[in-house]
Amino acid sequence: MGAINVWNMVKFFTLGDLMLPLENNEIRFLVASNDDVRVIYNDNRLNLMQGDFLILNSKSTRAVEQTKDAILISLFVDGSEDSRKSYGDNIANKIEGCSAYKTSEFDKQLQTCLLNLIRTRTNGEDYIEADVYKNYYEIISLVYKHYIVSDSKEQVQVEKFGNQAKKAYEIRDYVQQNYKKNITLDQVAEHFYLSTPYLSRLFKKIFEISFHKYITNLRIDGALSELINTEKTVTDITFDNGFPNVGSLNTAFKRKYGTTPGNYRLKYKEKKEHEKNAREFVEPTEQMGQLSQLKKTPQSTNSLKVVTDLFTNKWQHLATSWKKVINIGPAGLVGLNVMEKQISQIQAEFKFEYGRIFALFTDEMLMVNSSNQDQFSFSKIDDALEVLLQNGLKPMIELGKKRLNVHMNYSERIYNSASYDFISQNNFSWPAFLESFLKHCIARWGYDEVKEWMFELWLPSQTVSTSGKEFFISEKDLNHYLSMFAATKRSIKKVIPEAKVGGCGLSIDIDSNVTERIINKWQEKVLPDFFSIYLYPQSFKHPQDEQVIQNEIFTDVSIMKNMIDDTKRTMRDTKFVDIPLYVTEWNISISDRNYIHDSLFKADYIIETVLGCANKVEMFGYWQLSDLYGTFGSTPQLLHGGSGLITKDDIPKASFFSFVFLNKLKGNVLYRNDNIIITAEGYKRINILIYNKKNFNSIYHLKKENLLEVARIENAFEDILPLKQIIRLKDIQSGTYRVKKIQLDKKNGDILSHWIEWDQALNLSKEDISYLKQVCRPKLLVQSVKVKDFMDLEVNLDANAVIFYELLHEL
Repeated sequence: MGAINVWNMVKFFTLGDLMLPLENNEIRFLVASNDDVRVIYNDNRLNLMQGDFLILNSKSTRAVEQTKDAILISLFVDGSEDSRKSYGDNIANKIEGCSAYKTSEFDKQLQTCLLNLIRTRTNGEDYIEADVYKNYYEIISLVYKHYIVSDSKEQVQVEKFGNQAKKAYEIRDYVQQNYKKNITLDQVAEHFYLSTPYLSRLFKKIFEISFHKYITNLRIDGALSELINTEKTVTDITFDNGFPNVGSLNTAFKRKYGTTPGNYRLKYKEKKEHEKNAREFVEPTEQMGQLSQLKKTPQSTNSLKVVTDLFTNKWQHLATSWKKVINIGPAGLVGLNVMEKQISQIQAEFKFEYGRIFALFTDEMLMVNSSNQDQFSFSKIDDALEVLLQNGLKPMIELGKKRLNVHMNYSERIYNSASYDFISQNNFSWPAFLESFLKHCIARWGYDEVKEWMFELWLPSQTVSTSGKEFFISEKDLNHYLSMFAATKRSIKKVIPEAKVGGCGLSIDIDSNVTERIINKWQEKVLPDFFSIYLYPQSFKHPQDEQVIQNEIFTDVSIMKNMIDDTKRTMRDTKFVDIPLYVTEWNISISDRNYIHDSLFKADYIIETVLGCANKVEMFGYWQLSDLYGTFGSTPQLLHGGSGLITKDDIPKASFFSFVFLNKLKGNVLYRNDNIIITAEGYKRINILIYNKKNFNSIYHLKKENLLEVARIENAFEDILPLKQIIRLKDIQSGTYRVKKIQLDKKNGDILSHWIEWDQALNLSKEDISYLKQVCRPKLLVQSVKVKDFMDLEVNLDANAVIFYELLHEL
């Protein structure tokens, strides 16, 4: 790569140039030179503080509101052949990023480089030319490594249409590489051994555009690029971009741009000359001066954490409400052999008390005798309940009309089942049917067994059922639910007085406004034995609200703690004051197409959430056990972003091992702070759990959950710095300790990292799956350590990794 003059490749402009089109090799930043710069970007409203940047994509719409306290910085990538090989073409329409919402480590590096260029340009002091080059190339390198956005729609289409979509994208890539040749639909079909009509239909189905229109657009775009960037004649441009003659180019070009190629080139050159002259004199020196005074972000340093006074009388109880229940899913899923195997696997490890299931009384599960509607066949339901009971799980049965939904993201679904309501369809009496079912269960398993079961009745939520199209639960709906609950509880108590019956499964993130209303009205009716809620820490906005970001998931566990505390405050001043609060569902998101669920991060998130929230409620039920629930419409991929602890192919994920670590925290809590918890069983065994959780950054929040790219999963976090620390345990007994260290990181126990290393291979064989089950395990190391007065544990923990220490004092 030849030497260049950097200041010819770096330009500083005012906001007057904001709407100017980007060059193909241009990386343009909008940088706030003061606080509260308000930007509208692709219909999202963002607030930038001083030093924040927004990378502008040439395909995106943008505007700045109410302020001029911002500048534009453009870096032009060297257009040489060597540079194109290193960086690729058309960077301007591939990039995306913003430091305003969450600041990642890459954002900090970019900000530092941009500020260094501004300081050098503004202060006019002597500088080392190599440093300018360094900042210029480091910015380009960071952008290409961490801010490239691929065709995210491809991932969604592959999940939806499977091999058809893969073939379509293969055809599209071939067309993109060969459109400059005079290829036709027939020739492409022949190349891929397909019939012409089939290829035509497939292309339109996947890309929602005809093959002819797609290839014409490619050729027009290619011609446009050469018109404005080269001196080639229109005739040469015509044939070099696959058009059969100049007339066909003129017709297609005029249809799209309203003028001929020759006239467009002439007007463009006049406009560029005007812009060039204008830009030479509008460098925003005042705003650049404000930015040049910003200080650099200090770097973190390693630290020594001293933990003392462990064995005092200030021990805390270790909450285990997370072991009270695990969500299994619809009853029809329980009968699958692989699901039964996974239930057995998870019970062997954790010994959950209850297995929560729903959708028992569907057409699939319940067979009604058409000639005698007072007779029912419970055989399929019996099979599902038997699986739970054989694995030591007491059934927790959701009796409401809970839908079977598979979510792409918070508001879009892959599958949305109809609400089942066999009772009204067949004019059955709900109380009579319920009593019949319970008597059947007692006859089959005995009264002493069935009296331990729990029953929950969900309050149908229009918000949940319609993906946010309705934001109101009427008084009629509340009254109907409370009447239904009263009838349900009376019927159950009539047969099994000891059974617990509760509800109503409010999704606190979207239906929190209903909490006080339902509790106040419930006091006038039959009270529940427990009050149940769902927790998903995501902001769910009214459709009329301004959409600030695409994906507003919160990783801060305080959000969920606040939801619980607010609910308990509402209960405190009512007859609900002594009614236990159950969280029967919780997760970071309801999406079944979010690769965060498959990632190492999920282990840290679960650990932090359980440690922060489980002590506040009597039941804290994770959603959910298996990825099998969300496989509807999935491709032959190993992972698809499901929220289960175990993959559909029966491989434990990082989230599974987080519960393994939590299960090992025996005894009482001796110490809890930030990312460390220490428990002990007497003086002889000490357990230490350490995690290095990272939060999401703007790249994650600026796109929908299901569009997160697998290979760039690390780019979703604010930084990926390791945790380097020495933990000194003082005042522990001297002697020899057997130290067991279990480490979960990208190399040990992270199925997603292994799959990425395998290039996200599809259609894995049984041998491949068996291998992954063996290797995707945390690393175990055991050694003997002699201790006198204190012990030092040296921690070097990668981002989102976990270490568990078990210290056993040997006699």
